[in-house]
Amino acid sequence: MTTEKIKNYKQVEAHCKLLPATILDDLDYKEVIQLAAQYAVSVDGQNMILNTEISTQYDEINYWLNRADELRLLLKQSPLQLLGFESIIADVKLLGIENYILDIDAMLRIKNLLQNIRNVREILKAPLQHGYHILQDELLKFHDLNFILDRLYKIIDREGKIHDHASPALLSIRQQLKSKQNEIYKTFKKHVTQYRQSGFLAEGEESIRNGRLVLRVLSEYRRQIKGIIHDESESGKTVFLEPQELVELNNDIFDLESEERKEIQKILSGLCKLMHPYAEELGMDYVNLLNWDCWLAKVKFSMSIDGLKPELSQEYQMSIKDGKHPLLFLKLKELNIKLVPFSLYLNEKNRILILSGPNAGGKSVILKSLGLLQLMVQSGFLVPVAKGSVFNLFKVICADIGDHQSMDDALSTYSAKLANMRDFEEHASRDSLILIDEFGSGTEPHMGGAIAESLLFALNKKHVFGVINTHYTNLKTFAHKHSGLVNGAMIFDEKNLSPTYQLQVGRPGSSYAFEIAEKNNLPAHIIAYAKQRVGNQTVSFEQLLAKLDQESSVLQKEIAEYNTKKIGLDKLIKSYQDMQRQLDVKKLKLRLEEKQSSIQHAALKLKELDRYSKELRKEQDEVKLRDKVEKEKAEYKKNTEEFYQLNQEIQFHEQNKKDTPIVIGDAVKLILNGMIGKVVAIDNDKLTVITEHMTFKLKLKEIIKLKSVIDIQKAQAITTNTIRSNEPFNATLDMRGMKIQEAQLSLESFIDKALLANVNAVNILHGKGSGILKETVARTLRGQNYVKKLFHPSSDQGGDGITIVELR
Repeated sequence: MTTEKIKNYKQVEAHCKLLPATILDDLDYKEVIQLAAQYAVSVDGQNMILNTEISTQYDEINYWLNRADELRLLLKQSPLQLLGFESIIADVKLLGIENYILDIDAMLRIKNLLQNIRNVREILKAPLQHGYHILQDELLKFHDLNFILDRLYKIIDREGKIHDHASPALLSIRQQLKSKQNEIYKTFKKHVTQYRQSGFLAEGEESIRNGRLVLRVLSEYRRQIKGIIHDESESGKTVFLEPQELVELNNDIFDLESEERKEIQKILSGLCKLMHPYAEELGMDYVNLLNWDCWLAKVKFSMSIDGLKPELSQEYQMSIKDGKHPLLFLKLKELNIKLVPFSLYLNEKNRILILSGPNAGGKSVILKSLGLLQLMVQSGFLVPVAKGSVFNLFKVICADIGDHQSMDDALSTYSAKLANMRDFEEHASRDSLILIDEFGSGTEPHMGGAIAESLLFALNKKHVFGVINTHYTNLKTFAHKHSGLVNGAMIFDEKNLSPTYQLQVGRPGSSYAFEIAEKNNLPAHIIAYAKQRVGNQTVSFEQLLAKLDQESSVLQKEIAEYNTKKIGLDKLIKSYQDMQRQLDVKKLKLRLEEKQSSIQHAALKLKELDRYSKELRKEQDEVKLRDKVEKEKAEYKKNTEEFYQLNQEIQFHEQNKKDTPIVIGDAVKLILNGMIGKVVAIDNDKLTVITEHMTFKLKLKEIIKLKSVIDIQKAQAITTNTIRSNEPFNATLDMRGMKIQEAQLSLESFIDKALLANVNAVNILHGKGSGILKETVARTLRGQNYVKKLFHPSSDQGGDGITIVELR
């Protein structure tokens, strides 16, 4: 990998034209990116943020914002935190040289890089992290180098040292070293004891010289002990001597340490050979991780200012809802003070806002807030605005804020402003955002106002967007008369003579100069003379604006009170409707329970009837049996129909809050039998529904839409012991061998179940024989309104021995 490729992580210069040169300082943008950079964990990541690109490309910025929003959502549920990592640019360059061996520090840098990449991968592989499409795509840019990380973990321990088990040879060497060191301590301790008893040693602790353990030997006994003298005390009375036995042991340790270094180099060499083919991939992964560090830092800062993703417009419009200045938001947050947000809307009709109002009323804050938020959006930051906010993109951003007086260039404040105005007008277009504070100030008001009006005319003619602050009446009047301009005012509390910091678009604001002068106890005669000097017309205009402010404030309060009361009333009405609905459903359910009890009672009677019919058959009292059957059937049918009707009413009451219509593909439940099916066709209010075993033609009121998979599972789990069982229905009745009365009862019960199952046709198997059962079937079913047709199949399919009944 070439050095040039590795250095590509540095951001290119901004596409956006920025005027003047001090604009990033003037709009507090530099302070914002400095704060954001503090969230980065790498030095290069911090530098990337400090050199963040300000783009003008819609697709690029939209991608940045969508990626940032995915990261914001991810951080809200997952603790994605990068570990500090250092540059490996020089390391991978050396790694590209064949047989070059990196040191342990370089290995640690590469290990940290790969561990960070693994951490990011693990977070995004979690089951809850589906749907982060942009982040998943960015993740694919990393190379699969886990095998290198696994190898590094086997070789380097948690303390950043080569692990004893990095190789069998290293383990053996270190075991020998440990053994020799233990032997040295034991031998040294033995010598101390021996020579102290002999009186050869001076008082005091034993010492270390040149990395060796030495004895503090009195000079007169120096020749009594064999060894090497490493040092001598200043007085000359004591020498520091290494016993000969320790010299030999230390030499052994020196040899072992030399072997250890060689083995470590061998291990590192093996690692470098493993990584050498992937030097370029490691460099690219470093660049990718730098990007993640930068993205995470920007998003974490954005989250600290309650930043959200705004929409982008390509149609020359801006709609900022509840916008806040990020730095002011952070400052007031520390003081536990709520920041007053601002909202404004600019479009082709109203492109330039002429903002007026009293000093210290918040005009400059809104101007700087708009410029700063615009720069942040075009840099890919999430910004503190409400949902639904829309930003346009500009190729030129100009801002004249503050005092640009220059002693070096001998420029006055007004001259500096005029120089800015010249540059702004030169670069002005429909793709320009112009922000001007105290427009026209710095010179004689009458002349300054005229020049400002002329510049405003020129800027408006070029269809720029912008916000311009002013106190000049002629500019307010100009904005009122010309298309493309709109007045705006900072609302002022006239009663307390204090600013509210609220922006109101659509009318000019008053400076409240005389009122503020009175509040600050300026003598009354001075104020009166001032009013006389400016003329009645000017005073009346200011008074009119002040009156409009007051009336507007009262109206806003009344509107707010009305909205509050309306919300309360709507809640009350809804609560009443819910209570009424619950009462209606409760009444219906009580009636349903009564009817269900009647059906269960009828079912018991049918059982008794079955037993009774067997007894009557023995007595051959057919007339008595028929009367009993007809009476019980009529009562049973009446109860089931009423039960069905009540059940439908309850289902509709409980489902009357449907917020979406039924469409093809919806899962539904059949009120008739509780079966679950899917809608496959819709014809006005008639639906075709397919269940597991059959197809139904139903009316809208005969089904209930299932809203979710849970609803479907619940519906499928429900079983009922009533007549509407959803057990599989056998569409064939075999009557062969039955007597007439038994056959008739079986037939009628069978047809009831067929109707409940909503089948289209059934088969009655009665055989040919004498034809009595066939005639019983025909007599019982002919003329019934639920029977569409009776016929026999072809002879090869049973002929006269089977009656096919088509049902309506």
